[in-house]
Amino acid sequence: MADSEVTVRLLGEVLVNGDALPDLLANLLIALSLAPDRRLPVYRLAEVWPDGQRPTDIAVHKAMSRLRDYVPLPAQRNRYYRIELDDGSVDADVFVAGVKALPNTADPAKMNELLELWDGDPRQHYPVTRKYWYRVYQARAELLKKLAHLSPPDLRSLSALATFLNHFPSTEIPAGLWFAASESGRTPGRKRVLIVEDQIGDDFASMLAPRYDYVILRSLADWHKFVVDEPLDFDVALVDLHLTSSSTDMEGIVVLEYLRDNTPIPTLLISGAPLPGDTEATRRQYKLSGVFLKGPDNSLPTLPDSVERAIREGRPRD
Repeated sequence: MADSEVTVRLLGEVLVNGDALPDLLANLLIALSLAPDRRLPVYRLAEVWPDGQRPTDIAVHKAMSRLRDYVPLPAQRNRYYRIELDDGSVDADVFVAGVKALPNTADPAKMNELLELWDGDPRQHYPVTRKYWYRVYQARAELLKKLAHLSPPDLRSLSALATFLNHFPSTEIPAGLWFAASESGRTPGRKRVLIVEDQIGDDFASMLAPRYDYVILRSLADWHKFVVDEPLDFDVALVDLHLTSSSTDMEGIVVLEYLRDNTPIPTLLISGAPLPGDTEATRRQYKLSGVFLKGPDNSLPTLPDSVERAIREGRPRD
């Protein structure tokens, strides 16, 4: 069988040219396909037997003979087996290479293609193969990081995102991605927070993730684009006063004015330094639910409680 005739799917149920394999053969194929040089000794192949069984060498050879019906597999040599497949014929290799090749700038279309490669969580389907997946799941973690930095409109354009997220335990997924998985942008039963912060929005998000969905906008340009493309469907907003590296830009005022004049959203102003002038006057001017100074190392230890209070009490009437 020529390797050009074979297409191997590992990112979900294991398939060869569309045909499902028995679990034992699937385990062997995963181990060989993901091993360095696609080559393993007999004793290592014996480790992927289901249910912790320890087969004899003869049993391993018989199983490998069955696997040869599906994929190009030379006879064992020096008690090693090697599988002959092109990188492009194995979806896991395509995924790893695709993530590595992603540009620094956002490429939602390419990201969506990579998401579409997944049809399940193979570590759950084939648990005895877990140690072979490190390289693939490291690439998945890198892709998740890149996804978390996409703008909300770009996230919503990913048709494969919701299905991809549902393949994995929620503890493995950045909470901020879940909002994009539903049409309304909300996870049922959770409030939604808008974070407008140029430097440490991810830190805010990590504090809020156990209780809330959130969207992070990292610049005034992101804000302007979001207002045009998306509804402001939020229960509370956190707005940094300075949205560039300068401590004098005051770009957050643009966001505060829009929220005050066009929405009923309770808003908390965040700043790294005391506000010029009368803080109470600023609070009244922009109808703020609170003004908070970042603590040491940009910390906001009371942030979750402050967000909860702002949602509960709503925007001040004065």
